[in-house]
Amino acid sequence: MRSPFLFLQEHFNDADGVVNLLNKHLGRAPNRKTAIRWFERNSIPGDWFSDLMWVLELEYGAPISLREHYTEPENDIFD
Repeated sequence: MRSPFLFLQEHFNDADGVVNLLNKHLGRAPNRKTAIRWFERNSIPGDWFSDLMWVLELEYGAPISLREHYTEPENDIFD
């Protein structure tokens, strides 16, 4: 993934947005400090990533594409 930070920022704005949206749709969320660390570390734990994808689908009414969040490898061994 190009940047989990950009993904979080684009879809949730900030840590409060993460916590609020997860609570809204799942009734559970990490604490605010934990969500802040996701932004700071530029990393989303795998067990929460699927939950984030699910709440975004519920919020938008359709699955979101991750295509824009990935970049092509610069040195492809098959080229």
